[in-house]
Amino acid sequence: MSAPALNRLPERASDAARLLGATRTVHYTVAAEDSVQRLAHRSAEFARNPDILASARLIELCEWPCMDAVRDIIAPDECTLGAWQRQDHRAPVLIGARLVITARCVVANHPYSEWEVRVHDGHKSVARATLGFIVVDRAEFERQRMNPKIKVPASSSG
Repeated sequence: MSAPALNRLPERASDAARLLGATRTVHYTVAAEDSVQRLAHRSAEFARNPDILASARLIELCEWPCMDAVRDIIAPDECTLGAWQRQDHRAPVLIGARLVITARCVVANHPYSEWEVRVHDGHKSVARATLGFIVVDRAEFERQRMNPKIKVPASSSG
């Protein structure tokens, strides 16, 4: 997936320029609630897995430094939503492992940004990800994209 071709908000170009190339590193100790086995209520197959970090939780951890960095340049009434993710979960991550998660902005075209993320557990690289985000006005997003779904019940026909 690629960034939008043109900056839809030229007045925010300087914000995007500040973001491009920015890096953010966070540290996280993997907790028991991060285990893939905690997903067993959804499928018994999850319970068959070793007690290691769930890939779904790893996506969340990869999003964290990106969203924190974008927060530095957006308005208080805006928020950052994940648009897409590509993850290479390369090695198991044990419960209790101390992760170093580093994100670097590689595309900044407000309201869109794209990030390369690396995750290391002190022994080796355990994951790489590329993530895309879009900045939205939260109230406007809720009004235009969420409220219509809330007001009209989903059909059971799928």
